[in-house]
Amino acid sequence: FNEISSPDSDFRIINIHASPIDWNGNDSVMLTFEDVTSLNKTREQLRKILTFENHTGVLNKRGLEHVILRDLSNAIKQAGQLSLIMLNIDNLKQINEDSGFMSGNRLMRDFVRGTQKILSNRGKNSSFGRWSTHEFMILSECSGAAAVVLANDIRNRADGMKISAGVADINSEIYPGVNDLIGAAYDAMTQAKKDGGNKTILARV
Repeated sequence: FNEISSPDSDFRIINIHASPIDWNGNDSVMLTFEDVTSLNKTREQLRKILTFENHTGVLNKRGLEHVILRDLSNAIKQAGQLSLIMLNIDNLKQINEDSGFMSGNRLMRDFVRGTQKILSNRGKNSSFGRWSTHEFMILSECSGAAAVVLANDIRNRADGMKISAGVADINSEIYPGVNDLIGAAYDAMTQAKKDGGNKTILARV
C-alpha cells in the first residue's frame, strides 16, 4: 500500500499490483493501481466499533484482551516490567439508585477523563479500558509498587466515587499467563472490596 497526496491535499491509499507479462517478446511488468481509501476507512471504523466502548470511548473488553496479549508478550521478550490494575467503582450502583443513571453516567465519564489525564501526564506506556459495568482496567509498563501509587492517585482524584483497586505485576523472574495476571489483579480487587472498599491491594503472581 502507498499513500499518495492528491492536488486537493487529500491523501489516498493506493494498492499497487505488479504482474509479469510478455510484451512483444520481452519480459515486462504490468502495474495496476487500485484506490482502496474507502475500504481502509471502513476497516478502521469497524476496528473502532469492535475494540472501543461506545459510552466512554475507552477500550472495551475485546480491545483490552488484545492489548494484554501484546504487552505481556513484549514484556516476556524484553524482560520488562508490566503491571495490571483492576478498578471497581464500589458505589456506582448506589449512585444510580439515589441520583439516577444520568448522574452515574456523568460521574463515570468524569472518572474516565480524569484517569486518562493522569495516565497522559505520567509519560509511560499505559492502556486503559472498561472491563465490565463497574470495572475498569489499566495495563502499564511499570513495577507493582509504581502501579499501587498510580492506583491510589486515581482513587484519590475520583470525586464522588469510592474505588477498590487490585494490582498484579510481573518481573524478570515471573512471567504468568494472561489469565494468571488478570486473575491475580481481580482477586486483589475483590479482597479490597471485602476489606471495606476504597483501597488498593497488591498481589504477587
